[in-house]
Amino acid sequence: EKVAGNAPLSLRAMKATVRRCMSASFDAWHDDMLKMARDVRQSEDAKEGVRAFLEKRKPVWQAR
Repeated sequence: EKVAGNAPLSLRAMKATVRRCMSASFDAWHDDMLKMARDVRQSEDAKEGVRAFLEKRKPVWQAR
């Protein structure tokens, strides 16, 4: 339940990272992970997470 309540983009990124980790070389996995982390940090959901934290409310995730 705790994990399922997180931002959908972050959950997808974590799952994709685990899959890549098991099947790709370290260099390929590392490059993918850096790109994915950058994309997630720049997402609308990331901004919503910060706003919700500052406003002391639960975030409303949009998967964007």
